[in-house]
Amino acid sequence: MARAKFTVEGPRWAGLGTVVREAAFLLDLDLSLQHKKHLIWETVFGTVTGDDEKILRFSKWLEEAIKDYNG
Repeated sequence: MARAKFTVEGPRWAGLGTVVREAAFLLDLDLSLQHKKHLIWETVFGTVTGDDEKILRFSKWLEEAIKDYNG
């Protein structure tokens, strides 16, 4: 079992929590999320737990998604 922690910031309309939940669900990972909401921004703090390979796939996906979003 592996565990990875992450923090992501973005506009509230982007639905960060929903996207991260769906990715964790598709990879069959256990997920713990906390949100800190601001006027137009939100910060999502999370921890995923599961198989080493799946954690690595989730981490790479999250990194690529952030790069893609930021252009």
